[in-house]
Amino acid sequence: MDLRGYTRLFETFYGHPLSPRAFLQAGDRIVVLERLLNVLEGVRQKDDTLPERILEEARPCDVAAGPAKGSLWHRMVRWGCPETPPPSTTPQRLALDSMLERYYALRGYNRNGMPLEKTLKRLKLVPRV
Repeated sequence: MDLRGYTRLFETFYGHPLSPRAFLQAGDRIVVLERLLNVLEGVRQKDDTLPERILEEARPCDVAAGPAKGSLWHRMVRWGCPETPPPSTTPQRLALDSMLERYYALRGYNRNGMPLEKTLKRLKLVPRV
């Protein structure tokens, strides 16, 4: 993904040049800081969920064959959908827990969704005493 357009826009608005790498790191800092503040307010893994409709309705990857096979949606939810759909007509519930574990690991959070100390240090979000 080419971020140069976004970094040029940022520089136009704020008068400060920003490399694509610094731009992504700023976004990462925002997401982790928001999560840290939410965790400090009591948000935990049990609170990271989706509406029942999203979790229970049939998804394109529940269809064994057809136009959904290989679609973007199919690739994005491959961790939450069974490889082969069950023979029943009722779709399986989306495996959100396994996707959350993967998301937390990629973000640098612990199993409860709390940002790890090394993540905070990497992003220079360690509070000063």
